[in-house]
Amino acid sequence: MLTLQAVTKIKAELEGAFKPLHCIAQVYDTGQKLRFKVFDRDYDTACEMADLSLKALLDQTLLSDVIQRARRQIQSSGRFRTTE
Repeated sequence: MLTLQAVTKIKAELEGAFKPLHCIAQVYDTGQKLRFKVFDRDYDTACEMADLSLKALLDQTLLSDVIQRARRQIQSSGRFRTTE
């Protein structure tokens, strides 16, 4: 069931998954979907994913897969700049 507590947990897990990079997750479409952006050290967009179903992300395996895909995308793009 999609509760406020579940949405808060998903959002917090996503936003903390890319440290030391900064991530902002946003719920939209009347609370049904989620999008997020990960920013590199210069606050340029390192990765962006949208149109993710919050109900689907209740499945921890799917949420972990989304995080891993984003991490691979960041690493393959060479946008992982955390130091000078």
